[in-house]
Amino acid sequence: MPAYVRRLFTQGAPADFILIGATTRDPSDIDSAIRSRCAEVYFEPLTAGQIREIVIGAGKRLGAKLARRVPDAIGSYTIEGRKAVQILADAYGNALFRSEGISMS
Repeated sequence: MPAYVRRLFTQGAPADFILIGATTRDPSDIDSAIRSRCAEVYFEPLTAGQIREIVIGAGKRLGAKLARRVPDAIGSYTIEGRKAVQILADAYGNALFRSEGISMS
């Protein structure tokens, strides 16, 4: 556990509240008044291999047979696990929709 997180739990924070949130915005784009009330936690971007494993696992949970290049193709669009799963789920839903010949009109 990072020292600053341990300190927040043992000594508290010099605020009436602690805002817990998540964003992909650059810290410099966030108002300093808000940032002064936040504990910042940064995550390293996932590697291509990690994204690949996430997509393969999600494909198995969907019961989908993925083409060999699918995990790498999805990984070329994102470095976030949730986004990778979302892309796969959207593509899977689209494929099911098209395979059933459903018309939007």
